[in-house]
Parts: sequence; C-alpha cells; structure tokens
Amino acid sequence: MTKKSYILLSASLLIVIAIIGFSAKPGSNDHKDMLLVESATFKVPGGWGYNIMVDHKIFIHQQIIPAVQGNRAFASKTDAEKTSNLIVHKITNKQLPSVTKRELDSLQINY
Repeated sequence: MTKKSYILLSASLLIVIAIIGFSAKPGSNDHKDMLLVESATFKVPGGWGYNIMVDHKIFIHQQIIPAVQGNRAFASKTDAEKTSNLIVHKITNKQLPSVTKRELDSLQINY
C-alpha cells in the first residue's frame, strides 16, 4: 500500500470514529441515535475474509489477514469472525481499527 493510500485510509478511519463518537446525544441512553457497527464473514479463494459495516455500509473489506506479511486469507471462518469481532469492539470503543500480530496471537489466529 502506498503512503498516499495510508493517509487516505487513516483520514477515513478518523472520520468514521468521530462520527461514531458524536452520534449519540450526551447523557442519553437512547440507542436509536447511534450508528450500527457489525461484521460478516465471506469465503475467498483459499480461505475466509470479513467485512465491517457501519450503518449498513461496508467500511472495511478485509480479504487477507491484517498485520502479517503476504496475502494470506484466514484459514477458517472462526478466525475471520474472531478478528472482525475485535475490530467491531475497537470501533465501538472509539479506538483505531488496527490489528497487531500480538492481538492475532492472543486470538489464536493461525497465520
């Protein structure tokens, strides 16, 4: 990925996180004002990938295991689900949706 792509991706991630962070009224427990963040797995050649959707629109389309060298798909649907659930958790907790090798290891993802 080029430096320009990283800048564009970083800016997009920050915008979505800001939208999610400010989507609810302060002090309100009314969840209808919040954006929905969800994930879904899909089959790819040689394995599995996942999508992260924000308000029913694809925000991340991940066909390969992030943070590892090479272009390897997840070996199982479960591995893709565990990783996508981590990303959903990070987004809903106003964190950047990045993944490290250490996090993959803690999720017991085979790569």
